[in-house]
Amino acid sequence: MIKAVEWAIGGVVAVAIWSGMLLNLSSLDLDAFEKHLVLYVPLYAVISFGLISLGIICYRVATFRDCPEAAEELQHEIEAAKEDLRKMGLKF
Repeated sequence: MIKAVEWAIGGVVAVAIWSGMLLNLSSLDLDAFEKHLVLYVPLYAVISFGLISLGIICYRVATFRDCPEAAEELQHEIEAAKEDLRKMGLKF
């Protein structure tokens, strides 16, 4: 099974559980505060996902390793490409 199908199945199950609780289809007796929580669970989930994603991106950017050897090699390749283009008649 591909990942998209797994996520789709999980999403359908989550929406089914959420809508069942929202419409009070279960035998649970929810008070007003609990109904409020159930109503806004998708919003809380999206906000949590966004904050976690932002934290992961910030951490990965902060711990990104510098590669001076690769940068130097890339600069040499750029200069070689410019020289080849100059030989073909292109001017910079």
